[in-house]
Amino acid sequence: MELDDLKKQWQMTTPVASADAVKEAIGKKMLNIERSGRRIKRAFWFEMIFVWVVYFMFLGVMWFFNEHVQPFMYKIVILIGIATIPIVWRLYKMQKRVDTIDYSMDVRSNIIGFVKYYKRSLLIYEWGTYVISAISAIILYLDPAFMALKPNFIWTFFGYMLLVVVITRPYIYYVYGKKVSAFEDFLKD
Repeated sequence: MELDDLKKQWQMTTPVASADAVKEAIGKKMLNIERSGRRIKRAFWFEMIFVWVVYFMFLGVMWFFNEHVQPFMYKIVILIGIATIPIVWRLYKMQKRVDTIDYSMDVRSNIIGFVKYYKRSLLIYEWGTYVISAISAIILYLDPAFMALKPNFIWTFFGYMLLVVVITRPYIYYVYGKKVSAFEDFLKD
């Protein structure tokens, strides 16, 4: 009777995965990581092209209406243009780092390093946006030409800045944060 019990237990155990099955599972995860890396790069370049188009359109409008542009507009455009350089540089380095992940040696430590760098870059992006918005609000509040405008225009401008602050975190998560999930899933296993 003990032999029959042993045979039943033997049949109930799951077979050990073959080397091919393990290789296929790892290949699928690596494909997900590579796909996620491509999505990170695509999101970065799409965002940069969009931002530059909007920025140059705004500069064009300022050039076209040159004599009607208030001084505070120049201050804001210069502030945003200069203050976003470190953020854009960090995001550029982040998406370039996707290409340098070495999948041949120690994949886990390379991906851990990338995820830390990636999350820190997104944090810098988020807080950089908050700081730029705060400094812009202070500059506008202290500018007499801006404060002399109609109250509706002033509240609209500050409302826009508040909207930017409120949607920054969800926007960054939507555009960049979800794309790191393939890397984190690989680290869980």
